[in-house]
Amino acid sequence: MNWNWYSFNELSNHQLYDLLQLRQDVFIIEQDCIYPDLDGLDFNCLHLLGYQDEQLIAYLRLIPAEFHPSKNTAFGRIISKSKNRGAGIGKLMVESAINYSKEHYPRKNIQLSAQQHLQEFYQKFGFISFGEAYDEDGIMHIDMLLNVN
Repeated sequence: MNWNWYSFNELSNHQLYDLLQLRQDVFIIEQDCIYPDLDGLDFNCLHLLGYQDEQLIAYLRLIPAEFHPSKNTAFGRIISKSKNRGAGIGKLMVESAINYSKEHYPRKNIQLSAQQHLQEFYQKFGFISFGEAYDEDGIMHIDMLLNVN
């Protein structure tokens, strides 16, 4: 696996196409969920791309605190290709994002909106659920927070 962080402006045309295609394939087609993936946040986010054999197989975006309504750093669009799930890629990706966030945004808690069926996965990293579960685009979600202080 080859992992790299990019600001939006550092992404090549091919990398941008790859990540948008992966997000579309997983969130819109696989999960049968019509929603506005292009939400205007990508310009201010950091993008973690995971390539294997020159194919993008994993992706995560980090929203810096100054661009998130909670004023916490936030992770979102956390995905991997279906054929690569179960191999520990998600764990590596979340660990990398937590470490990056702690290094570059010290003293900022980390928030995410998790699909409810993945709640236990994120709890293994120290995330704690808060609030009630809610329906987002037909999929139940729960807000979670990792206190880094």
